[in-house]
Amino acid sequence: MKNSETHSQEVATIPSWMLKKNKLIENEKSKTHFLRKTLSSIPGVFENEIFSEKYAVNGRFLQFIDSRVKLVTFLSFMIFSGLTKNMIILIFLAFIAIMNASLSGLNLKNYFKRVWMILPLIILILSLPAATSLLTNGTPLFYIYRSLNFSLLGLQLPSEIYFTLEGFGIIIKMALRIGVSISFGYLLIMTTRWNYLTKSFSILRVPAVIISILNMTYRYIFVLSQITTELIEARFLRTVGILKNTSNREFVAHNISYLFIKSSFMSEEIYNAMRCRAFTGEPVCLNTFKLGRVDFLWIMNNIIIILILLTGEILF
Repeated sequence: MKNSETHSQEVATIPSWMLKKNKLIENEKSKTHFLRKTLSSIPGVFENEIFSEKYAVNGRFLQFIDSRVKLVTFLSFMIFSGLTKNMIILIFLAFIAIMNASLSGLNLKNYFKRVWMILPLIILILSLPAATSLLTNGTPLFYIYRSLNFSLLGLQLPSEIYFTLEGFGIIIKMALRIGVSISFGYLLIMTTRWNYLTKSFSILRVPAVIISILNMTYRYIFVLSQITTELIEARFLRTVGILKNTSNREFVAHNISYLFIKSSFMSEEIYNAMRCRAFTGEPVCLNTFKLGRVDFLWIMNNIIIILILLTGEILF
């Protein structure tokens, strides 16, 4: 009897809010949902690194090519795609990029999703007004309206508006140029380890300080992402009940300022540590580049491709 009375007294002393069901479990759309969403998205930074590193070391096709040779080759293709006015050549360059991606063991579904289904598609949709007769004269492809006479806000509109064949050609070429350039950049990043890629910039006479900044920035992204994850986890584990929007905004603002101060402090500490270890400003890579037979075959093959493209540009 005494034990039951003691137990009932202990239950009576528990605050009522602790006996309520957890609304965070019942309601997935609670106002702490942004914490869960952020926690689930930050690991994507590390997943992308693992994703690219997996393909960079799988040893299929482009992975065997010297990073300096790949850099110069793909830059040449990107420059050529920006200068050409021939749609057939742009399609041919896109086919070359797809073939290289397939031979290098890249996932073609992810390739199309990351390269062609984002920026080129957005540019194509946003550029549709430029393909109309309002901005580009040419052969009518299909009409938006015709044989109408009306005004809008005091402005007399044309009697007919239609999409032109020439206008569609222009916006498709623009989307193809962007897609081809992103394709070769994607291939370069996905098939080359980051430290090899930044070391290859020296062949383009990129200053050593710029290369060091790129390397440090790349590493800082992961360090600051880890710090951000720890801050959000601490906030989430200490959250009881539903947060107000003002509290969420204050949390975001405080963490942005904290990360800024933290990164500034860490940069000074890391630089001093590097100087103590005889850092002279020159980026160091343990890998020594050496051209092999495969690299020379790659160079000859792509010289032939560029000559074919130049011939097509002159003839067509």
